[in-house]
Amino acid sequence: MNDDSVKTVMKNSVSNYLQTLLTIIIFFFYTPYMVRQLGEREFGIWTLVMSVVGIFGLADFGFATSVVKYVAHCKGSGDIEFRNKMLSTFAAVYLWISAGTTVVGILFSLIMLHTLHIPVDRQGASMLTYYILLARFVTLGLPLAMFRGILFGEQRISMINVYQAIAATSYALIGWYVLSPASGLAIKDRMVALAIVNLVCLFIDNLPFVVLSYKLVDRLHIDPRKWDPKLLREAASFGATQLVINVAALVYLRTDPIVVNLVLKDTMQVSYYGIALKISETLYLLTKQVVNVLSPYVAELKGKDDFWAIRNVLLRGSKYAWAITIMITVVIYTLGTHLIVTWMRSEHFVKAGPVLIILVTAMSISMLQEVASMVLAMTGFHKMAAKAAVLGIAVNIGFSFLLGYWIGLNGVAYGTLLTAILVNLLYVVRMACAKFRVDLKDYLLGVLFPAVIPALAQLVVTLGMIRVLPPLTLMHVVVDSLPGMAVFTALFILISLERTERQKLLSKFSRK
Repeated sequence: MNDDSVKTVMKNSVSNYLQTLLTIIIFFFYTPYMVRQLGEREFGIWTLVMSVVGIFGLADFGFATSVVKYVAHCKGSGDIEFRNKMLSTFAAVYLWISAGTTVVGILFSLIMLHTLHIPVDRQGASMLTYYILLARFVTLGLPLAMFRGILFGEQRISMINVYQAIAATSYALIGWYVLSPASGLAIKDRMVALAIVNLVCLFIDNLPFVVLSYKLVDRLHIDPRKWDPKLLREAASFGATQLVINVAALVYLRTDPIVVNLVLKDTMQVSYYGIALKISETLYLLTKQVVNVLSPYVAELKGKDDFWAIRNVLLRGSKYAWAITIMITVVIYTLGTHLIVTWMRSEHFVKAGPVLIILVTAMSISMLQEVASMVLAMTGFHKMAAKAAVLGIAVNIGFSFLLGYWIGLNGVAYGTLLTAILVNLLYVVRMACAKFRVDLKDYLLGVLFPAVIPALAQLVVTLGMIRVLPPLTLMHVVVDSLPGMAVFTALFILISLERTERQKLLSKFSRK
């Protein structure tokens, strides 16, 4: 990386983490409030409906990643005409798939209530909530998402994060009022009102991206009527593989609550699993910011045919993502159950503690796969990544159903963990290492081993803090976790970074 590239990546990474931390803070305070105001059963229904709508969000067919890839590639080559033709084709496709998927979603609603075992007295509100969220995430959300991809491909990531932070804050504030008794809404109407807030915040989040795309991107011109069938075939080839990869991610992040509901037939169990999944998902998205920022950069390196730079990104990106994940995993192992109980203010949610530990373990392993899969996808090996994703879907669903029937709530989470080990680690990561000539020994020493000593030190410090200050309140949980995380960070910088890495990092901070 040259200095400009390092500066851009660091700026985008910092803004990504700040925006994600804001999201976590909002989620941290908002979710237990939402559970209290809706009720545990209604929260379970909300989780189910969001999971179903999230599946229809796959109608993106991987084109969001394709937009980023082609915009970044054309930025490097300077081919503005090709970029505009490709984006016009994407715009036409997005209009088609949003319309088609909306129709499919409406047809599914005819069997949804029976399929998801929603109680009779909640069915009316559940259906209305479903239709509003379908409009938010599919009918309108899919076409508007293209403009975020354009800015992301241009590496205007820090700007994107500013507007997403505004939208997230707006959603939290408006939603807080709508759910409160001060709104005057009956409890049975609050879930529908929250869905409407979601729809309103769609425009707060996405309309600025439309304006900024035309203002900041050089000679941008998009006309869906000028779509090109040849370009569609080229984009669809890449997009199809990304669709499969996105499906695999969705299996991890969205379908488990549906499996819990089908296996256990109890929306209370869905609530317990949903809380653990929500925490795991939030932490997963936090650590994934490294991968998100590096994807357009890897696409540029591929355009320059710089094999060794890409290999370096695979190793360094995996190393940093793994370190952040392991630091978070230690916190969850020691304080996860205390976090849920004190956060939700209910001993009922102690059942979510073991689920959280299992899911976060799966998350830590899957993060290595995220880096490997991104590098493969952005360098022409997207079909390999897609095949691995198909395998992961089958293994995840199969094990989750089997172990769910056998063990119960924890069994569904174990299905995700087994998938992370068998597919994400032993298959995808090994495949990426083979393609970029990374020896297993080099991977262990360069990626996994540097986090071991800092993690052990963090574990000792955190356990000591628990003895000194038992985690009886949420503030105690936070205080108990911070010293260990600080020790991990300090040791990782001092003993786990190479001298050149450490000097470059310190020089960047000293300039500020």
